Amino acid sequence: DPDSIAGKYTSFIFRSMAAEDRVFKGIAYNRAIENQAQAIAKTEVRQGLIKKDEIANRQKVLTQAPTEEMQAQAIHDADVLTFNNANPLATSFSNWQAQASKPAQVVSTLMVPFVRTPTNIVARMFEASPFGYAKNVGQVAKAVSGARSIQKASPETSFKEAVSKAFTVAEQRSFSQTFGRATIGTALLALGYALGKKGLASAIRNYDEMDDLSKIEADKVTGRTGGAVKIGGHWFQIANLPPGGALIALGATFARESEDTKKAGIWDRA
Repeated sequence: DPDSIAGKYTSFIFRSMAAEDRVFKGIAYNRAIENQAQAIAKTEVRQGLIKKDEIANRQKVLTQAPTEEMQAQAIHDADVLTFNNANPLATSFSNWQAQASKPAQVVSTLMVPFVRTPTNIVARMFEASPFGYAKNVGQVAKAVSGARSIQKASPETSFKEAVSKAFTVAEQRSFSQTFGRATIGTALLALGYALGKKGLASAIRNYDEMDDLSKIEADKVTGRTGGAVKIGGHWFQIANLPPGGALIALGATFARESEDTKKAGIWDRA
């Protein structure tokens, strides 16, 4: 209800974020159109549809008059880049909220006015880690299963042709993006762990540290903060820069936890 307290609260938050959100979405949309136009033009060269020296002109035409498919893909890409794409967790929450009682809807709306952004940030964090490879395995398994179904229906179709049909261009793109995120994210975790071991990255503070006033005061003197990296003798906080900064901070946190575990002698007792 737009006239309810929850409705007014959500509208206020949305208005304050809408302008900035539109700017970032517009930039992401235009970049996606340009990238697709370039890819299509190069593909047409390989297919012999246009000459190599016509790439720039073809790219310009596609950018100025993108196809409906290009626009749909660009909208999706813009949503992904701004953490606004639909995801199972956000959908489940919205479905629960729709069936909940009025008081529960008001409370949940006040507490979580936007569902997609935080859930997508969490999803990107998982993808930008070794867990991302698990998603890749699922994507490959789905493609292989689809290819076998195609071969079963048309025995004369080769496995390569069946995979090409089952593993669509969009799915291949999704696979590449997930693989790239997992690889880069895993490297960032490892970097954060190594920096944490050398004292060049600080771990995300836990509740015990927040209650330790002496440690907080000592950190103030050195300028050290939780979830930060040390560059040129100065500490810069990166934990609030997802997903890259957060992953480095998380790696440093793993390094701290491993040191705490060793000090506690847990491994020795195991």
